[in-house]
Amino acid sequence: MSPISKLIKPIFTGLLFTVCFSTNSFSQSCPAQGAKIFPELSGKELIDAIVNQYGTTDNINYDNARDIMYSQIDSKNNQLTGIYTGYTITLNPDADPSTDAYKKDINAEHAWPQNKGAATEPARSDMHHLYPSYANANSSRGREPFIEIPDSETESWWRNDASTTTPNANFIDEYSERKDGHPSGLLHPESSSDFYDSWEPREDAKGDIARSMFYFYTMYKGQTNDADPNFFQVQKSYLRQWNNSEAVSDKEYQRTCAIAEISGNTVNPFVIDPTLVNRAYFEGQISQTNVGFAATVLNVNENQSTLEIEVSITNPNPDTSTTVDVVYAGGTATAGEDFQTFSTQTLTFPEGSFEQQSITITLLDDEVEEADETILLSLKNIAGPANAGITKADTANITIRDNDGVAPSIVWVNEFHYDNEGGDTGEFVELAVNAQFADLSDVKLTLYNGNGGGFYATYSGNDFVKGETSNGFSFYYVDLPQLQNGAPDGLSLDIDGELIQFLSYEGTFTAADGPAQNFESSDIGVEQTGSTTAGSSLSLTGTGSGYDDFNWTVTDQ
Repeated sequence: MSPISKLIKPIFTGLLFTVCFSTNSFSQSCPAQGAKIFPELSGKELIDAIVNQYGTTDNINYDNARDIMYSQIDSKNNQLTGIYTGYTITLNPDADPSTDAYKKDINAEHAWPQNKGAATEPARSDMHHLYPSYANANSSRGREPFIEIPDSETESWWRNDASTTTPNANFIDEYSERKDGHPSGLLHPESSSDFYDSWEPREDAKGDIARSMFYFYTMYKGQTNDADPNFFQVQKSYLRQWNNSEAVSDKEYQRTCAIAEISGNTVNPFVIDPTLVNRAYFEGQISQTNVGFAATVLNVNENQSTLEIEVSITNPNPDTSTTVDVVYAGGTATAGEDFQTFSTQTLTFPEGSFEQQSITITLLDDEVEEADETILLSLKNIAGPANAGITKADTANITIRDNDGVAPSIVWVNEFHYDNEGGDTGEFVELAVNAQFADLSDVKLTLYNGNGGGFYATYSGNDFVKGETSNGFSFYYVDLPQLQNGAPDGLSLDIDGELIQFLSYEGTFTAADGPAQNFESSDIGVEQTGSTTAGSSLSLTGTGSGYDDFNWTVTDQ
């Protein structure tokens, strides 16, 4: 990723280059998509040939590379979209592209991080691995490797301009995912590293990212290994899977052609011929066919009516179809009352097809105030190719949220944790609500950075999980792995846009934007530090029926 801070540049005086983006415009200079590159070669011999033929000659400096990328390579009718979250801005055609994008929360992502070997030229400015990104998602990804993260282990989900811990099932493929540490059982056997955190791009970006990463490692192998010899090994099996399962889109093809046309560089050959990945880096290795749920944790409202559950396949056999059964495995929801009875369904993946298959569950709405309920599905009985298997994503846990609760008239921040000794763990925020079954759709929690007063994340009340109920109040919590460590920072709470609370810790500040804009925060008066015992929290103590009846204190969970 690139740092959020910017160097001062000369005043922008107009576009530096002009290019046409029609397919025909590259007919003379860009190879046809799907053309075979060195079909007779494999392994090291193929890698050497790729470097000799397609090695970079890019001499555009970094500032200009970003301007070109924003305004020409990735702009469509002045619309610029971030690679990880789909967050889209409208560029001012008369402004400096990088400055305008930065002001609107878009910056440049190095798919191969700068401190892992992309800090020097021409690697730093090589647009084949540069992408626009929503700045906060870029920061969250940081320098982490790309890994397939089981949904049950994902700690934050990123879509548009926000992150959450409970993704909307209707848009599950549009989220990028983050986990602190490696997913269990998924560390690549070729790597001894166990200290990385993990990042998984949204589904329609995975193939693009994979081919950018294979390109970068091929062209700059020496400096990447000097920076970290394990970084590529940790992720290459997942990148291979994404390359194999996500076909090159016309947009991706046009992008590599446009970069070659503008920069004087060559195309990314892995986009032109995706078979290079297997031939260059996995010579002689058999690709196992695997199936798994596209999402293993889903949260839906009971009035959603129908819910589509998708199953994905990787490395489909070109000659044999694959079948798998989706089986009802239990849960707390009642068939016939909460959902239509579900019988085992068999899904068939045609030979050679990467297309997801799906089943549909019909939800039944009622008017009963009740706790959230669950449906558990399981994958069983895979058949077809001799080497076919079911991945760790073999179950899907669906939570059906009740929609019959009342909107709360009283709600406040009751407890949270943000800092402790060692790496921060167990960060969360808890709300107190004056209803046993509450509809929190209009409740919003916003996290603020005290340095400048801007907000950096928002959470809907629907992101919170219901806990216990006591004395007419229910407690709802949400895990927040990126909660900032203060000096100062803060959080606001509003209902349907009306500000309820604006609290801070380790000092006060005035909000620059968001629901608390122009309001000064109220310091809770207690704090945590880097020596605070893990498992402690800041919480309200006392008795009463309103926020002012309680006092903040440091407690053990």
